[in-house]
Amino acid sequence: MPTSSIFINKEIMCQDALFETRKLVGEKLKACIRSKGFTKVTICKKAKISRPILEELLNGEIDNKSVFDEHLYKILDSLKITPDFLIKVLLETQQTDEMCLQAVLVNYQMSEKAMKVINNSTIVSVFYCEVF
Repeated sequence: MPTSSIFINKEIMCQDALFETRKLVGEKLKACIRSKGFTKVTICKKAKISRPILEELLNGEIDNKSVFDEHLYKILDSLKITPDFLIKVLLETQQTDEMCLQAVLVNYQMSEKAMKVINNSTIVSVFYCEVF
């Protein structure tokens, strides 16, 4: 397989990963925008995108992949950030979240009262599912 083909496949995988995690991408973009000293208005002007599109992107509300990619890359270019850097930040966040979750699970013991609430909720949920 030629090298250019590998590069294209990697880029497509990167775009897919960013789109699939668009809510988290939006959160990380907000942080990048702030850390680079931009406001929402100034980044919109620099990236040549509308304010409503920026809001939708930052909130993870764009459901069309091509629209998402187009505007994301305009913002990344304006911030001088590569898609690979953004993926790296997302992976680090995921690893940190998983480590925190593991630490909580290891040290967590559910009280009897909480167990009763969960068990009762499960029974009620099953009941409602069966009724409808």
